[in-house]
Amino acid sequence: MQLSCALRGSDFTPVIGVISNAAMPNLELARIAGRHRLAAEVFPCRSVLDWRTIKQLRAYLRRENIAVVQTHGYKSDTFAVLASSFLPVVRLATCHPWIINSRRGQLYAAIDKRVLTRFDHLVAVSDSVRADLTRTKLPSEKISLIPNGIDIQPFQRRFDRRRLRQEYQLPMSARIIGCVGRLDPEKGQDLLIEACAKLDKKLDWILLLAGTGSCEVQLHRQAERLGIADRVRFLGFTDTIPQFLAALDLLVLPSRTEGTPLALLEAMAARCAIVAAAVGQVPQIITHLQTGYLIRPGCTEEMEEGIRYLIENPQHGRQMGMQAAELVSREFSASKMAEAYMQIYSGLITSMRPAPAGQRKPPAR
Repeated sequence: MQLSCALRGSDFTPVIGVISNAAMPNLELARIAGRHRLAAEVFPCRSVLDWRTIKQLRAYLRRENIAVVQTHGYKSDTFAVLASSFLPVVRLATCHPWIINSRRGQLYAAIDKRVLTRFDHLVAVSDSVRADLTRTKLPSEKISLIPNGIDIQPFQRRFDRRRLRQEYQLPMSARIIGCVGRLDPEKGQDLLIEACAKLDKKLDWILLLAGTGSCEVQLHRQAERLGIADRVRFLGFTDTIPQFLAALDLLVLPSRTEGTPLALLEAMAARCAIVAAAVGQVPQIITHLQTGYLIRPGCTEEMEEGIRYLIENPQHGRQMGMQAAELVSREFSASKMAEAYMQIYSGLITSMRPAPAGQRKPPAR
């Protein structure tokens, strides 16, 4: 969505394709696209590999003369390869970390590694992802590194924190700890709850978890088991992230694996004090005690220490937040990300095989 918004007014017209799964439609992206007046196409899907969906996607590519198909994740990678076979379409995959914490995840990653060999170019969102792709023996000359970028402006707005606390029904005296992300194992909210349970009982704090996912019930039970259920609040899906971040005293990124996490960049743009696990691209973004508080991945003791430090040293946290905002504005803007992608689009379209006789050249979509 950030990339599509940044492409407006350029030589490239983005169309956001959403695969709507039968069990979990996941139509939030299409709804947000509508609010931003961006074109979006929804492709209903009834199974893991629905050939009707692939046929619909293929028909759309041909009808609209799409020039570049850009994908995110194993399912869209697979569907794009099958739908675009023998069409004058170039394929670009944006690669995020493979989630291999289960047999199903291992299987999907193995399939994706094979599928990615059919792409014309790959973009890694972090150094660690690029290293994974290279180890998979994918040709290094076909791999570029483009970190994620964000629209800075919404996070630079000034909000009335007192009113926000009233809206979230938060006590004025409490220090508010926040986390944004899917409630799934790789995001590490269980580690954060464990770290918060270690905090001194005399400290006045509330933990806000924004997001939905497979671990929600498990996380509720964990908070109850550790005796902090009254201090942990589950907000569900929220698309008002700037307001959410403005209500916080600090944000924690407890992830076990990441690429270039958007939640981190958004918190930096919002001048949040941050505790972050050193995973993926995070150590290249956060400098310890300058733009955030870095901890070892999975270490709840260090996470608790970082949270306590920022609670007890709010002025240093504000200073780090200001430095983080300057960094993300300079290095991780959506416009800078879009410029890098546009160079790749141009190169791919230029190298595209000539279209068959009688068929007009596809526009840059």
